[in-house]
Amino acid sequence: QKLETYCVNIISGFVYTLTSLLSQQPCGSEPIKAVCGTDGTASFPGQHDNQGEQVQQLEKLRIGILG
Repeated sequence: QKLETYCVNIISGFVYTLTSLLSQQPCGSEPIKAVCGTDGTASFPGQHDNQGEQVQQLEKLRIGILG
């Protein structure tokens, strides 16, 4: 993958790759691009209200633990 399309985010101490979501968002890739390379711990619950489907999808994208 090209570097400019690689997207990772930290949420609650875990590292997630969000790259695959860039092309899957109904509202476009900009909301995901805005959080690339950041700590999304505070914004994720506000965006998704811990909705089961989004939380389950996020777990599949976990690539590491921050530590």
